Amino acid sequence: MPQRRASAAEPRPTPETPSKSVPLPSTPPDGLHNSPIPHLYPVTSSNLAALGYNAETQTLAVRFKRPDGEPGALYLYRGVPPDVFARLIHANVVGESVGALFCDIVKRAGYHYEKIEENV
Repeated sequence: MPQRRASAAEPRPTPETPSKSVPLPSTPPDGLHNSPIPHLYPVTSSNLAALGYNAETQTLAVRFKRPDGEPGALYLYRGVPPDVFARLIHANVVGESVGALFCDIVKRAGYHYEKIEENV
């Protein structure tokens, strides 16, 4: 299938309008991951590097930071409603603690997750 190039006329996705997901180039050896990874948006946080969301699959993608502050492991959280992603992005825009909010509304909610990439 030929790759489609984005034209200048196509709107770029913003955190308010998450993009369609792009399929993974390869599947990890464990075979657990079969869904696409959403586009990731950088966030200001001591623990999180970036967030993304796939509205079709209600999947939240979270790239954590390594101890040295560089981007690290990537996790996918399943069954996350769109308003949760919107709250996280809004917190980032207004300067609230994205990491603390993530703990409150994602980790404590107990969404199923899987680690799909080790530290990069």
